[in-house]
Amino acid sequence: MALAKKGSRSILVDEVQYRWKARSEPDGTTHVVVELYDTPQQSVVAFFQSTLPNNPEERRAITPATVSAIVTYALENGWNPEKKAKQLNVGFLDDKITV
Repeated sequence: MALAKKGSRSILVDEVQYRWKARSEPDGTTHVVVELYDTPQQSVVAFFQSTLPNNPEERRAITPATVSAIVTYALENGWNPEKKAKQLNVGFLDDKITV
């Protein structure tokens, strides 16, 4: 199922346009879903702790740089956004990507 246009953002990574949306959960995690902008097929979901480990009172910001890093990481780890398939869960990326 494609992300709703309302509330989602677009980003261009390596000349490919994607749509993404981030949401904080009550359990203290944030999940980010990314898919192709025009013809969504397989989406990818990544998770982060909502607060920073060295400062639990500061909330983690999901920026375009974060989303770009998620796309790059997912592509390097088997994500094929042009192939119709179940959503790819790349898990928690707190320690796997830096932005």
